[in-house]
Amino acid sequence: AQGLLALLGSGSTPTAGPHAQPARRAADFLRRCCRPDGLIAGNEAAAHGPMYSHAYATLALAECCGEVVDPDLRRQLRAAGQVIAGSQHAAGGWRYQPVPTAGDASVTAAMLVAIRGLVEAGIDVDAAVADRASDFIARLQNPDGGFRYLAEPGPSAAPRTAAAVFALQLAGVRGEPIRRGLQWLDQHPLTLDSDDGY
Repeated sequence: AQGLLALLGSGSTPTAGPHAQPARRAADFLRRCCRPDGLIAGNEAAAHGPMYSHAYATLALAECCGEVVDPDLRRQLRAAGQVIAGSQHAAGGWRYQPVPTAGDASVTAAMLVAIRGLVEAGIDVDAAVADRASDFIARLQNPDGGFRYLAEPGPSAAPRTAAAVFALQLAGVRGEPIRRGLQWLDQHPLTLDSDDGY
């Protein structure tokens, strides 16, 4: 999914551009990973669960929607959106598995970006799902402006702060939360030898 997003970002699509063939093969692979229940996942044995994959694959396929004229792709994306909506926790977040358990910053940010991709592709998503996700992420902002991983108190870190700020911006959030998050990132630049672990 992330490889396809890189190809799409370079200007190639499954139907045009210098990397059209790899983009088409990647999109076809992701579509084969679409399960009947709507979950998009492959072999997640090395991961905590399939929800990161689901979010990134949903986003990548949504980005292809205007280029791939196939009603089945739209059906797959609607089903993927239903998995997103159905696995959101009442507090607004998501975790590693497609069940409504308490969320974390990174999976929830990935889901919020995927929701934006679905909306941009013309796939209906209940606005309340995105609103709850935005509210959940906003509650993870620490007093220092950075974002923690879970609802429980924890340290701010650059990867989750960057993901949270980006997702909130895509959701239309403006003002203090964004300004404070960007200020925190300016004061804590991510380096290649970061001891954050990610």
